[in-house]
Amino acid sequence: MPNPYAPPSAEPPPSDASRRVWIALIPLFAAVVAGVILVALGSRPPPTPQAADWAFGASGVFLVFDVPVCVFVLAKWFLNGEPPDLFAELGIAQPREMRELFRQLKTRPKLDDDAFYETYFAGTSIPKNVPIKLRDALDETYDRDFRGVHPTDKVVFVEFDLDSDWDDVYDWLQSVFDMTISDEMRREELNGTFLSLVECVVDPRCREATEEAKRLAALQPPPTGYSRWSLRLLAD
Repeated sequence: MPNPYAPPSAEPPPSDASRRVWIALIPLFAAVVAGVILVALGSRPPPTPQAADWAFGASGVFLVFDVPVCVFVLAKWFLNGEPPDLFAELGIAQPREMRELFRQLKTRPKLDDDAFYETYFAGTSIPKNVPIKLRDALDETYDRDFRGVHPTDKVVFVEFDLDSDWDDVYDWLQSVFDMTISDEMRREELNGTFLSLVECVVDPRCREATEEAKRLAALQPPPTGYSRWSLRLLAD
């Protein structure tokens, strides 16, 4: 049986390995240049003490910031077998996967709500409102048109793949769907695809955790200084 979630075949994205190598080498080259300048200043000091102080100070301050970046680049390169996307890692640019997704979304056919559900989720147990609402939320969050998204597209890009980063993703899902995600589910690994988020939302454990959270909230007395009537007005 064909996979109902499989997107249409597409050309693999072009490799940016060469670009990443050159960008990753920038801080290394800069550190070498700064080191050479310091050595030159040590062997042939500037003619005035003020010039020497300025040159040593500027080179030293630069190395204080550049050396940690070099260590980070080399460690990532060694651990992953490829240079990091340095600009994305430093928050200067979007991650390559995100840029590639946005590029593909511009060229793909735009499906309305009915066509999107029929194409990818018809015949499944997933309620129609879940993928549609998630797609709308991604529209708003990224300020992009997600009508061309495929279920297997990676749509979540965490910075360092830490538990705290994924907690932000779970909190975002909770706010979008007004639900509760249990600690048990938070310990499980998401792969960041559209489908993984949909499956997280429809997981029966989410429904149970949401019902339990509402039950506990109903047992709590209203905050001091507010009447039940004023609370209802605030909720509205």
